[in-house]
This record gives sequence, C-alpha cells and structure tokens, in this order.
Amino acid sequence: MEKKPFHILSVQGEPKSGKTHFYSTAPGGIGVQSLDFGTEGIIEKFPDTYFDVREYNFAYDFTISKRGDEATDQADRIKADYWQPFNEHCTEFFGDPSIRTVVWDTASEVWEMLRLAHFGKLVQNPQMQYGVVNAEFKALLRMANTARKNMILVHHVGKEYKTITDERGQEKSVETGNWKRLGNNKIETFVHSYIKTIYIEPVKNSKGVIATPGKFQFEILRSRFNPDMNGMVIDACSFVDLMSLLHPHADGDAWLA
Repeated sequence: MEKKPFHILSVQGEPKSGKTHFYSTAPGGIGVQSLDFGTEGIIEKFPDTYFDVREYNFAYDFTISKRGDEATDQADRIKADYWQPFNEHCTEFFGDPSIRTVVWDTASEVWEMLRLAHFGKLVQNPQMQYGVVNAEFKALLRMANTARKNMILVHHVGKEYKTITDERGQEKSVETGNWKRLGNNKIETFVHSYIKTIYIEPVKNSKGVIATPGKFQFEILRSRFNPDMNGMVIDACSFVDLMSLLHPHADGDAWLA
C-alpha cells in the first residue's frame, strides 16, 4: 500500500496575516495545541473539518532572571501543570488515526514553555545546557515523521533591532524595519518547508473608496522538495494547493486520503 504523504511546515507572519485560516484548510482531523487562543471565529468557517483543540493558558513570572529556588519552583510548576500535559496531548494526537494534521499555535510559545520547564526563566540561561532542551524539542517533531502526519508550526514574528553608535558615541538599539521569527532558532533544520504569511492592505482612492482590495499572500522562504519555489511570492491558497507546489511529487488526492 502506498504511504500517505506528509509535510512538516513552519508558518510565520504578522498578526492577522492569515496563519490560522491557512492551517484550518489542512487535511482533517486537525489537532490544535493552542497557546495563542486565536482559533475562535476562524475554525468555525470550516464546519466539515473535525478539530480537536487543546488550550494551555500557561502563566509565569517573567521577572525571574537568576538561578535559585524561585526559578526551580517555577520550572517544576510549568513542567507539571503545562509541559507534561502538552507532551501527553501531542503523543495522543500523533497516535490518533482520526487526526491527519497536528498544529502548534504557536511554536514560538511552545519553545518558551519548554525553556521554562527546564530553567524556570527565559533569560541568562547557560548555552551549554541547551543541548537537552533542543533534543526534547526535536524528539516531539520526530513524532510527525514516525506517524507520517502533517505538522504545522505557527510562529509569531517580532520587530528586528540592531545596535548602532550615535553621534555622542553611545550605543543604542534601533529598529531595522524588518521582522524576525520568534522561537527556536534552528527550526529550519527540523521542517520540510517554511513560509511567511503576508497581508497587503487595501488601497483607497482620493474619495476614501477602496480601489484595490486587500489580499493575502505567501512568501516561500525555503522548500526542501522543490527549491525552485524558494523566494517566490504567491497568492494565499489552501494547504493541499500549497503542497502541489512545495511537495509536487506526491499525488494531490493522496493528501486527502
């Protein structure tokens, strides 16, 4: 029997640029592990798709910056109350035959949760200890390969800054005008493709009437199976239609099987 195709995809973009709508077009059922609480009002547009949404309203003390009892206690709490259930639900989704696609919304916050579960804080963590954190993150992603399920990793983006020296010789941070993906900085090595969602605002004429409607687009940042797509900007489309471009050697109907 021919194996079902699957794809591990990273999706990044500014707020309201179409990330949730896009992953809602993926083959179902769709298991969503949500830390962003942005599904309401979007997934209802897809009544024929089965969604299983698990939400994690994890809270933490962001003022903790040093090792000690506070950080240890917070790590233990995050691990028991949030990270362990997240792991169990992820394993459940990958083992559930009714789930075809698993979504982390957002993977940026999953990475935060994992770091907090290990260190109890997000700053001043020793780089030498990130090996085990990266290994645990990668082990979860490998479940998608083993189960041959689609996986969509949604990422926030943040403004990019650079340090300059002003005319008085003082260093300061200034915006570059660019946006950068937030989360695990090695995500490119874990996925098959990664894209950016874009929303172009409508253009109004002198009378305030919309002359050019707004539109959603995707920028293909990297495609492992079809590198000819790298750097291309296309109109937003469904998951299956995107796979016809990023994973062209798989039969189109096989994604829905």
